[in-house]
Amino acid sequence: MNEMTTFSVDGFEFEVDVAEEESGKFRGIISFCARGDTHEKFEKPFSITTHNAFKTVRAAKIEAEAFAFEAIKTGLVSSLLP
Repeated sequence: MNEMTTFSVDGFEFEVDVAEEESGKFRGIISFCARGDTHEKFEKPFSITTHNAFKTVRAAKIEAEAFAFEAIKTGLVSSLLP
């Protein structure tokens, strides 16, 4: 949807984007480009879609950013990525 923002947190590199669903709601997409724990870079980004859909792009983006930061800081991201 061209709302992409790039982040680097603890060596994990990821982009956050938003996709519109048929219902008109928006869902966040987190695309990881590199792992901070293994220093591995992905040829093709690994994407994770957030669970909730929202009425606004901003809300979907905020949730995706928050989920990505929390997953990295708690170590959950290691079990989500290949």
